Amino acid sequence: MWMGMNVIPNNLNLVRSNQIVEQFQQIESDRAAAILVACHVEQSLKEFIELYMVEEPEKAANKLLNTYNSIHNFSAQIKFAYECGWITNDIKKDLNTIRHIRNEFSHDPDKNDFSQIPGDPRFRDYSQIYDPDNLRSQYLTTASMTVGQMWNIILPFLREKEESQSE
Repeated sequence: MWMGMNVIPNNLNLVRSNQIVEQFQQIESDRAAAILVACHVEQSLKEFIELYMVEEPEKAANKLLNTYNSIHNFSAQIKFAYECGWITNDIKKDLNTIRHIRNEFSHDPDKNDFSQIPGDPRFRDYSQIYDPDNLRSQYLTTASMTVGQMWNIILPFLREKEESQSE
């Protein structure tokens, strides 16, 4: 049972995700915040995919996500979840935006803050939540909202799974 047995991972838990993203806002370094929040989102996506596995989810997910095969990296996991119909096109775009910005910081040692990252028009409009002129705020908010949207997608599936197991 998903609630009683802690089937829901911490990263996919919406409240926990919001807390983690709030902690990242306290990090002074834009580079560190960008990379750490992307790691959180990537781990959340892995856990999201794992929850869809039918038989022996941990074993199946480990084979698919943690070995050098077709969906071992963030980009491939995004494509996989989208092609399986588990995430929407908007979520796919947000995940790719997060991945793109993480890569900008990770692969270019001269980039230290969000002012050095070109504005990304792929961000969805959450301007009612963040300052639209602040890319760091956009990035962190998009990460939190994206994990929350994945949670909203998986929750009905988990409830259905629980009901079928209790029958």
